[in-house]
Amino acid sequence: MSLVYGSDLVLATGMAGTPGNATGYTPESFSGESTVVLGAPSEDAMTSFAKTEARWQVPVPKHYLKHFKQGFLVIACVRYYGGLHTLYRNTRATIFLNGNPVDFVDLRIIPDHHSDYFHRLPPPEFPKIMPLANCRTVYGWPVLPHRLIDGPHQTVSVSLDSHIWWDIDYVGFVMEALIPEPAADMATRTADTRVFLCHGSEDKAAVRELYKRLEADGLRPWLDEKDILPGEEWTASIRKAIKTSRFVLVCLSPKSVSKIGYIQKEIAIALDRAEEQPEGVSYIIPVCLEPCDVPERLRRWQYVRLFEDGDYDRLLIALRRGGPS
Repeated sequence: MSLVYGSDLVLATGMAGTPGNATGYTPESFSGESTVVLGAPSEDAMTSFAKTEARWQVPVPKHYLKHFKQGFLVIACVRYYGGLHTLYRNTRATIFLNGNPVDFVDLRIIPDHHSDYFHRLPPPEFPKIMPLANCRTVYGWPVLPHRLIDGPHQTVSVSLDSHIWWDIDYVGFVMEALIPEPAADMATRTADTRVFLCHGSEDKAAVRELYKRLEADGLRPWLDEKDILPGEEWTASIRKAIKTSRFVLVCLSPKSVSKIGYIQKEIAIALDRAEEQPEGVSYIIPVCLEPCDVPERLRRWQYVRLFEDGDYDRLLIALRRGGPS
């Protein structure tokens, strides 16, 4: 399964709201940082454009392209009353894969318990694993192999008439290969993704547990007490680890956010490294271990709350999609 957040879209035309850019949209529209609401937030705004068009770049492992057996293109929403809907009959939504049309929907039916025209079909028959298992509105289309391209990403795009809304949390693929992916290849895809765990000493116990979970899920976490060898210089080792890690997780708690000490130096090094990343590449992810305020200098990046259901799974998606292809 290869998924990206709905909020990772590139908006070509029209309007869309995300938790980080929610002007005009109601807070209840967003299930979390994964949500995007395609379409204008008000009737007046709908008259300012003809269509909303957006696209997502979804990474797919080479093994599944080479040995493709079957699969589904999936667009999913956590909320039951999210999904594809409108107040106007016969408005149209079109779905594309790598520029080729996959399906179009003319909204003409008001289902039971709905107040507007809504596209709701029985969910496709494939295993529902996290995070799709948490989604109450799931759309799926069979993937034709000749529509896939040879490359690290597949482009999924949608085009909506101006009076349509579509709440989306996940976009991607559920695929089966003719030959099972070798365990070594599967491990390599994630094990090469080094994840630096920036934390304060008072959060050591919680960070050790996070280390174990990430390691069990095939990632390569870096933790000072485990990765700095006897005799190695502490500051140089940490600086090198930050610079060679694909991600830096800044672990936060009420105690650490107010602490003056080495964690602040680690954050400063990571911030310098973040400025060297290409535009659009995720590198720093603030991780709230407990309810706390995210420091001002980290608020430009979407954070996760490990104490909330589903947020660890969202963190895994972010780490896996950003790892080596």
